[in-house]
Amino acid sequence: NNVTSGTLNSSTITAVATGNLIVGGIIGNAVTVNDTDTIIMDEVVNNSAIAATVTTGSGMVGGIIGRSDGYILSIENTKALGNITQTTSNAAAKAYVGGIVGQVGNTKEASLTSVEAGRFNLTTNKALTTMTVRGMGEMLVGGIIGNAVDTYDTTDPSKLTVDRSNGNHNINVTNTNGKNVTGGLIGHSQGYQLSVNKNNSLGSLQQTVTNNAAMTFVGGAIGQVENAPEIKITETVTGVFDEVNNTSKSTIKVTGN
Repeated sequence: NNVTSGTLNSSTITAVATGNLIVGGIIGNAVTVNDTDTIIMDEVVNNSAIAATVTTGSGMVGGIIGRSDGYILSIENTKALGNITQTTSNAAAKAYVGGIVGQVGNTKEASLTSVEAGRFNLTTNKALTTMTVRGMGEMLVGGIIGNAVDTYDTTDPSKLTVDRSNGNHNINVTNTNGKNVTGGLIGHSQGYQLSVNKNNSLGSLQQTVTNNAAMTFVGGAIGQVENAPEIKITETVTGVFDEVNNTSKSTIKVTGN
């Protein structure tokens, strides 16, 4: 599957479901059992906002792809520039939300190069867009990728690369019950050999938890990594610093009981 030079300009993509919900600005759900199948995107733009509401099921939401499972994934020179909102109202529901991809899984290689999620004004040093996630169950949220999961393999590890990309959203996550993982670039990664190079996470991160038994992980670049054969982070910046006034313009704030 090869998508090049496309633009979606609808004002808002709105989805409401009582079961599981998968929403993407360009592709909602892509699944294959053939591990040589490939999704290639280049110079694709989604200008739409996304608003997803799930009342009883789980949700996967991405500015470009909601869920990719099994595909070798290559996304280059691609932008998702609208606000993203996901709300779940079931304690058993899971929410995987990413500025570009909600969830990527079971692939030998996923590469995101020169992608941009959200808008940021470099003159005022302020994010112009938000990613807002509210719910009661497990929530894995990232400025670029919400959740990436694969089988741990030290002899032939799967590779996840985010290169020369920007996560521009202010990210606001509120969870009343479950596990919380929030990252400026990647929320949660499991089993992948990680390479994060020359990226910027410019917006603020705010995590609110109202259950004192819930686990919470927040990182300016990555919220949580599990079973990674290698983690390599180079030339990556989180937050914005005003050198004239000697003050930070971005914050990471976690509040809870």
